[in-house]
Amino acid sequence: MLFTDKEHECLVKRLLGDAARKLAGDVRGFLDFNAGLMTNLSINNRMLVWVQMPHATLMEGRGKWEAKGRKVVVDEVHGINVCVVDFLKDGFTFYKTAKLFDLSQTVGENVMPRIPSFIGTEELNLILRWFAADLGCSLVRIDADPVIGTHRIALQVLQRLFVFDGCEEFDFNAAAYMMLKRYGVTKDTQVYPFESLFKDHAACRKDLKANLNRACTLYARLDQKFSGYVKAGFDVSVFEGLRKTA
Repeated sequence: MLFTDKEHECLVKRLLGDAARKLAGDVRGFLDFNAGLMTNLSINNRMLVWVQMPHATLMEGRGKWEAKGRKVVVDEVHGINVCVVDFLKDGFTFYKTAKLFDLSQTVGENVMPRIPSFIGTEELNLILRWFAADLGCSLVRIDADPVIGTHRIALQVLQRLFVFDGCEEFDFNAAAYMMLKRYGVTKDTQVYPFESLFKDHAACRKDLKANLNRACTLYARLDQKFSGYVKAGFDVSVFEGLRKTA
């Protein structure tokens, strides 16, 4: 579907507006969604997907799913609307909307990426410490509480390796939170200061979307390095050995 700037504004503005209003009161919900997202999207398209299908994880177009041996089992109308710039013509910017489908809307071959499974916060804390040490990070002021301590390890790795112009404390904290959420650390604890860290800080952000865009970039970079580290250095037998000696 092609449409002009004005038509584009009418189509996308409503969904982005809905997402912005939802985001204002649920920053943690957006971070939780992004922690589980395995498709690389722009911040606008992340917001569009979140407001349409907050449980989405892995998305492709119909043709790409078929090429991977999976069949989309829902009608086109149930696809997830995303938007990309297409081309300029006769003084107008034309856009193309795309329909993506989540893994949950398909059947067929197993294509879900394997996420390392850690038993408890202590195990992730240990592996993150090794990861940080191998990267040359000097860890300081690590809290004795396993959840907050693990968050601070991730935070220091981020600040050591991935600083770029415009990064703020909020961005690093949000990225570290998503990292822990991806590996299941935050779901069963009440000690982590979620509300004060995200809700109150979000209220004073002039451009919350820009902060979240940087946070998602930081998180993607950290997760790529960490997941590669885990795959390269550990397997099931290693984890079983660690657990027996723990």
